[in-house]
Amino acid sequence: MLPLCVLLMLLTLPACVTDDTASDDAVTPEEMVANLRKSDRLYVTEYVVHKLVTANDVKKIEASAFGRKLSIPMTIGDRKIAIPMDAVIKAYIDFNTLTPEDIIITEEPEEPRSIRLRLDAPKVELTSSKIDHKEIKEYEGIFRMSFSDTEMTKYERQGRQAILAAIPQMGIISTAEQNAREVLTPILMQSGFDLDRISIEFKK
Repeated sequence: MLPLCVLLMLLTLPACVTDDTASDDAVTPEEMVANLRKSDRLYVTEYVVHKLVTANDVKKIEASAFGRKLSIPMTIGDRKIAIPMDAVIKAYIDFNTLTPEDIIITEEPEEPRSIRLRLDAPKVELTSSKIDHKEIKEYEGIFRMSFSDTEMTKYERQGRQAILAAIPQMGIISTAEQNAREVLTPILMQSGFDLDRISIEFKK
């Protein structure tokens, strides 16, 4: 993955012209696709999410009476835990699927060139998560053991799954789209396109 400054250099290099007669040297969709693919991914948004994972493990007595099954909670067998967890979520633009057909450059007589860039929707990934072990709150009733490392790992996994499930409500996709436009628009302007002649869209 190339740094943004390198991506800028790769995209603008073919368009460094100072003569109107040199328009044939302007960047083409094929050149732009080739250069964008060198950067692989463009990360545009990062969220740090704090979540409190809770669990309540209650021992029960299973019994039968008058032909009915009974499940009786044992107060002395109660276990509770609250696990604070931080997770990092990143959104990025994947250029690997970009094709020349996604970049439409038009030229009209006596009008600046215009460009329409169509990108796949930003992709989101949970890159890391960490439990704040110092802030874990744990309670064990009589005759109960502390939560094991295996159980802690299970709860962390459940916490990650809950965060991933909540991503659509976070607004991270719309933020990523806006950030991508703010990053790519100056790059396209450096490639010779006027601001009002640039359109960046996202496929649904």
